[in-house]
Amino acid sequence: MQKSLKYTSLITAAVISLATALPASAQDSMVVKMQNLEAEMAQLKAQMAAASNDVELIKSRPVSHAAKGSQKNDTKGFKVGNTTLKFGGFVDLDVHLTKTSDGEISSALAGAGNDQFIPSLTPVGDGSNETGDDFQLDTTIQSSRLTFGSSTPTSNGGDVKTHVELDFLLSPGGNEIVSNSFNPRIRRAYVDYKGLRVGQEWSTFQGLHAIPESASFYAPAESQVFIRQIQARYTAGNFQIALENPESFIDLAGGLNGNSVQNEGALPDLVGRYNFKGDWGLVSVSGLARQLKYEDAANVSADTFGYGLSVAGRVKVGDKDDIRFTLNGGEGIGRYIGLGIVQGAQFNASTGELDAIGAISGNVAYRHVMGPWSANVGVSHIDIDLDDSIVENLDETEKSTSGYVALLRKVAPGMTMGVEFLQGERELVSGVDGSISRFTFSTKKSF
Repeated sequence: MQKSLKYTSLITAAVISLATALPASAQDSMVVKMQNLEAEMAQLKAQMAAASNDVELIKSRPVSHAAKGSQKNDTKGFKVGNTTLKFGGFVDLDVHLTKTSDGEISSALAGAGNDQFIPSLTPVGDGSNETGDDFQLDTTIQSSRLTFGSSTPTSNGGDVKTHVELDFLLSPGGNEIVSNSFNPRIRRAYVDYKGLRVGQEWSTFQGLHAIPESASFYAPAESQVFIRQIQARYTAGNFQIALENPESFIDLAGGLNGNSVQNEGALPDLVGRYNFKGDWGLVSVSGLARQLKYEDAANVSADTFGYGLSVAGRVKVGDKDDIRFTLNGGEGIGRYIGLGIVQGAQFNASTGELDAIGAISGNVAYRHVMGPWSANVGVSHIDIDLDDSIVENLDETEKSTSGYVALLRKVAPGMTMGVEFLQGERELVSGVDGSISRFTFSTKKSF
């Protein structure tokens, strides 16, 4: 702008010089007009200089933390009308080298046991099956994820927010012969409005903050609460209460052959939770109350009451390290823990009654941070209290234990590479057991 004003002054002078060739009366009129124009431009130049000083003063003022947060939020996503849309996710490559003591991992659940640790799929036997003696290589990108979100302000002061999340696990739509194509599946999809969350989300019974860091998709699988389902949750400060999907997982013939029966006409599962927060970390205490119900085609029906308690925490150790732990217990917890390793109840055909299955599980892990590196070590265990007099099939899991060591490094913004070794063992009611050994190499990049 200053250069433009300078050039304008030069042009004005040139025009005045040329005007001397005109008649005297015309010269006087032209000179007056050009002098007035030059005075106006000088005034505009002074105003621009003052505005420039104001801008410099604004730039030099310190920005509060609250203002920084607001500026950051304003620049995320893009707007369509008055709705802010956001997009994100990550690409995740996992390479597994797996060895089992008693045969190959079952192909149940679309072969998911080869891509992640599912304790109930660990092969068991008497050691005579040697098909799992050699290491098997499996590679997968199916845990890669896409997320979509929106936020729309309302006239009464609250924002309506949505979140949709997809990945490609448990997908039946692909194979490793030619294309390795896999179908997307929905993980989470919910709406938030003034403390109310409605849709499919992680169970309120689950402490996400306590999940240990690992290179694999999910290390302490047998002991952690891990479930996503339809729910209506209300949050008021540190307290949460939710009504969640009441699906019953009933043991009829043992193991994964047990039927999952829809809890028709029953009450929704009730979950309450309180979060204790501080500079030291976060510990949550969650309670679960539910009705378990069985009904078959012959109109034989039974129901029973189930309950559970979960304590999950992440406690800081020093500036960067932390300890993460979970302890769960109760009667009829069932599908809430262990990725389906235990049913909620046993149906006693001789008495026509439904008996809730007791279970207790826990895990603890330590995370040590060394610059861009983090080292993690953890152990996990579940004990299932089955009534032997009801069990029709002794091939049901009675206990499972695992431990892991993982080393991860941040190699670029949003990008982490890691290596992990996991050792697990599963034991049946009959006493037969089996083990799994797995090395995992992972690369994950968020966007």
